[in-house]
Amino acid sequence: MEKKFRRVVTGVDENGKSKVIFDGEPPVVISPEERPGHTMAGFWETCSVPANNEGNEEAYNHEFRLLPPKNGIICGMFVFPPEDPEVLAKVDRRAAFATMQAAEVLVPDEDALHPYMHATPTLDFVCVVSGEIYLILEKEEVHLKAGDIVVQRGTVHAWSNRGTEPATLFGMLADANA
Repeated sequence: MEKKFRRVVTGVDENGKSKVIFDGEPPVVISPEERPGHTMAGFWETCSVPANNEGNEEAYNHEFRLLPPKNGIICGMFVFPPEDPEVLAKVDRRAAFATMQAAEVLVPDEDALHPYMHATPTLDFVCVVSGEIYLILEKEEVHLKAGDIVVQRGTVHAWSNRGTEPATLFGMLADANA
């Protein structure tokens, strides 16, 4: 069962007064078969920085993707189920990342310490909202709990939920040069 999220977006009315323009589920939520038990939700996207706050149009009006547009930022939620080693051993990692339009960010199979090991050309701000998860890097691992924040600077990494409860992460990914 996919996790339900609520997104509240503000804007302005015809008189320039602040108001809520969207209140409900995010526009894109996926729970792909290729990544069993995972849920990913796209909340908002900017196509430039500084961002343009004019208008009240939906900014996330496409299928889910992990990478932001050039010079842009995306934000979303990611739910990682407890890992089942048998399921993980059978996962098609390329197909799993293709569901996020990001198969090209995977590290080569022989370099993957975890099936989902990847590196994105982004600066990521990731907050563990609930549960526990491990950040796997090439030389070490970090155990993270609710409230912990990771500044992920385009390095090779994976997320591994070795617990018994789902882990929910909120992330903002900004386009980066390296």
